[in-house]
Formats: sequence, structure tokens, C-alpha cells
Amino acid sequence: MKPAQTELRPKKAQKLKTIVLTLSVLASVVFFSVGMLSAYTLTCGVHSAGVGGYLINPNFQDSIAGTEQQQIDAVNLGADEWAINGNAKFFWTYGGTTEIAMPSNDNNNVVFATQASGGNILAEAFCYMQNGTRFFDIRYYDGNHSWNHDSSVGSGFDIAGIGCHEFGHSLGLGHSGESGATMWPSSLGDGVANRSIENDDINGIQFLYGENIPPHLDSISPNSGTITGGTLVTVHGSGFFQDITRPCVGDNEAILVRWVSQNEIWIRTPPGDSIGLNDITLKDRFAGNFTFANVFEYEESPVLLTSLSGPAGPGRNVEIQLQGPPGATYGIASSRGQGLFIWRGFQFSLGNNIAVHMKSISGGADPPLDGLGLSTKCFRIPEDATLFEEFVFQGVVKVGGELIQTNKLVVQVLQQ
Repeated sequence: MKPAQTELRPKKAQKLKTIVLTLSVLASVVFFSVGMLSAYTLTCGVHSAGVGGYLINPNFQDSIAGTEQQQIDAVNLGADEWAINGNAKFFWTYGGTTEIAMPSNDNNNVVFATQASGGNILAEAFCYMQNGTRFFDIRYYDGNHSWNHDSSVGSGFDIAGIGCHEFGHSLGLGHSGESGATMWPSSLGDGVANRSIENDDINGIQFLYGENIPPHLDSISPNSGTITGGTLVTVHGSGFFQDITRPCVGDNEAILVRWVSQNEIWIRTPPGDSIGLNDITLKDRFAGNFTFANVFEYEESPVLLTSLSGPAGPGRNVEIQLQGPPGATYGIASSRGQGLFIWRGFQFSLGNNIAVHMKSISGGADPPLDGLGLSTKCFRIPEDATLFEEFVFQGVVKVGGELIQTNKLVVQVLQQ
């Protein structure tokens, strides 16, 4: 641990810092980027998956430190600055309060105050590794320094600003050689200026965790599908990193079928709320939400019969799904040879020349399709059915006063 120093500088337009902020560190490596010398240094290691969690012990003693909640809010403010303005693939998660009040290798990341004297050290970050995972503790020295949650309440050092510096260490950054940076080791004033990270700090966190590049949409294919959902859509563009977690069509979450590359993802559409154009939103757990307006169109369901069952056999049930406009009434019939079986709703002929005549059954209730335009019914294959025998299913949908005929669905007996 390096001894603390006090370095005073005249006030300038750039932000100025207060007291040396030290941390336990075994090594620092100066990073040189192409064509320029970067002032930040690296230490402490990175948090895997770009996420760091921590607990807070709100145990500052001065009244100007505020209530426990005000102390928590101040610490979170310092941490969040890196996630909000670092434009890197990283965020912090606050896990609640704790009573821990000393550094320990307990696999908890803890922020707390101590009544011990730190001399002219304001705060320290202690970093360690357990089983390949990085952990840290941040200790504020409350024994010989006063702390405030807001500079307007009185004197003392700023919990949020000094915390922002220490969270920078906990991210993996050492002290910066750039005097305007939050990670510069000394400062004038109460530390409020440390609340906002500068270009050198941003360069450092982006080097460690990668830059957050907003996704860009070039095209989608297909750009339309039925309101019942299930359309497989290929999305082309750029910036589609593996951090895309929840694509949405309209207000409904879609399924991310496959991340192909940062230029292509596949999604399967959810059921829609209404016919017409809808937005596609890509939810990036680091960068937030990016919405591409009016790029996918939901269409009415086609009038279609499909089989949801496996190979048919004698005496087995066959599930038949009818798809059509939501709320429309329907009927389905099955045919074996020239015989006609009427299920309910409509009566019509089946055969080579299908549906020459259709009429509603007198007194029968015409059942409606559901809100997604779907209905599923079971038909039983007769016990005496023979191998390779074909059963024909046909449907009709009544939309307004118009009768619309479905396709002819042929189910073949393939099991005995």
C-alpha cells in the first residue's frame, strides 16, 4: 500500500481533487494505445460477464452523512456513474445492506465505513480473487474524516464522489496519470467533482470491458407474419452482440432463436396485439433498449388446417388446428371415402370437388375462433382403419357473411 500524500493544485476549469486515494494493489501496468499514451493504469482484474454486485453497510456516523437510505443512495450514485456514462459493457447490481464492517475474503463485495483513522487516506479499495472470481471491499475512513451525502448539508467529503473513485479501482482501474480524471490519485475540494468520470476514465473501462456499440438495423426477412406469432425472422445489421437478451415485437417478448454474429440474429415472433406495423426492440442488458420503428407487420391469420399430431393409427386421436381471423365462426368435417362426418357448425361435401354447397346447421351454434384466431379439436381414427388409408379433413370459416374454405388436410394411417 502506498503512503498517502496530499497534493494541492490551484483551481482550474478542469475538475480538481482532494486527497490521495490509495488501495491495496500488487501491480499496475501502464497501457499504451496505438498512436497515443493513455494515462490510466490497470489493476485488480475485471468482473466476469461485465457485472459486479455489491452490498452496503450504511454505518457513517456524522449527521451530515444522512439517513441510512441517503448513505445508500450516495454510494450507489458513485457506482452508477461508471455504468451510466462509461459506455462500456458493464453494470453494477446493488444487493442490499449488510452489517459487515471490515475487509475480509468472504466472497462478498462490501462498501462500509470504519471508525478507525486513515491518516490522510480517505478511502481504500481492497481487491482479491477466490476460485477465479474477483472480489473487493471499499472502506471509508470515518474516524478522522467527516462525510456528507450532499455537499449542501455542510462540510465534509462527498460519499458519492470519493466512492466513484474507489469503484473505479474495483472495476480494475489503477490511478490515472491524467490530472483531470476521476482516477487521478489526488484532488482539491470535497470530492464532488469525482462524481463525473472523464475521457481517460472512460477509455479505461472500455478497454477492460469493451465499448457499448448501439445496434443498427439494415433489414429483416420476412417483414410480415400472422398475428398468431411463430414467424422465424432473420434480422440483419450491426452491433448485435451476445448481450442481446430480450427482443420484442411491439410490446410482446419474442424468442431469440439464435445469435449468429454481431451482424445477424434470428428471432421468432410472439402473438401480436393488433393487425398492422409494429416496432422491433432489441433489449441490450448493458446499453438499454434500441427500437426500430414500424418494421414488422402483423397480418390476419390465414384460413388453414394443420395437424398437430404424430403418425396416425387405428383408434388414435388426431389433433387438428384451425387458423383464421380471430372471433370468426367455423366448422370442420372429416371424410372417409364418400362418407361425410359433420363435426359441428357447418355442413358441406368432401371429395374431389370440395365444398360445392355449404350451409349452416339449423339451430346449431357456430363456435368462434379464439382471440388469436385458433381452435384445436380432436378426431378419432376408427378402430378398423387400415395401413396407408387416408382421412380427409376440411374446414370452413364464416367471416361476416362470407364463407371461406380451408385447405384439404390429408392424414394417412401409418401405424397399426
